[in-house]
Amino acid sequence: MRSAPPRVDELRQVARQRFGIARLHREQERTIGAVLSGRDVLLVLPTGGGKSLCYQLPSLLLPRPTVVVSPLLALLEDQFLKLQQLGVPTVRLDSTVGVADRRAA
Repeated sequence: MRSAPPRVDELRQVARQRFGIARLHREQERTIGAVLSGRDVLLVLPTGGGKSLCYQLPSLLLPRPTVVVSPLLALLEDQFLKLQQLGVPTVRLDSTVGVADRRAA
């Protein structure tokens, strides 16, 4: 049995406290709620539409790791560094990571 997902006001509080985001867009709230309810989600938004928060915020609330797959190394690096700066435990596995570091992850 799944536990009830956090209420919208709780999502907004986490967004504000951890990411410094004052307001979630409606599509972000719906998407994050769906993820936290255990549903599969496909979100298509333009660049700058707030997609990253839709997996970053749930990763702080879920009791298991979040896996993000991206074909863009520059985007992976940018997201990795931002999450580290926010104190979010993060591991990056891509072609630039050496064997020893991959094993340690």
